[in-house]
Amino acid sequence: MTTSLAAVPFGRLPLPVALFDANVLFQAAATRFLLGGARGELYRAVWTAEVVDEARRNLVKHGRIGGLAALTQKPGYVDDPVVESASSRQANVLRATHEADRHVLAAAIKHSVTVLVTDNVRDFGAADASAAGVVVATAREFALQLVLADAEAMGRFIGRVPPERFERYVEILRRQ
Repeated sequence: MTTSLAAVPFGRLPLPVALFDANVLFQAAATRFLLGGARGELYRAVWTAEVVDEARRNLVKHGRIGGLAALTQKPGYVDDPVVESASSRQANVLRATHEADRHVLAAAIKHSVTVLVTDNVRDFGAADASAAGVVVATAREFALQLVLADAEAMGRFIGRVPPERFERYVEILRRQ
């Protein structure tokens, strides 16, 4: 059971699986950067339809039309990213996790996810996540581990990114 992000075996088979929370998908530029690691076969990226719906609602609510367009393009970045949601019965046993976020951790547990990537770490009960062997990490922490795990693979992805977009990725991750 992996208990820390530093112990995640990025780039080794079987690939670790990372489930993205809605607040990560909401950040188009940062998510594209993180998905570069999935394209470089450092890990497998997944999310649920419920998470995508939440991200979509928040993008509309905040008038982020560009982010909404980017959200619809993200599934093309990786193979089969949408996984089935957990049942409400599975989610309701996670008492240490905020009620609105139980479905995310329940899906992570159901699909043997290694890392749950969220910028609302405090909403996920450490007892619930660690008991299930799920590491909860921010997008920034996750990005740093990807670069540390295989800077060359991330560099190949970054090399295909226009310099101004890369600067935007770094700026967004720096602010977190």
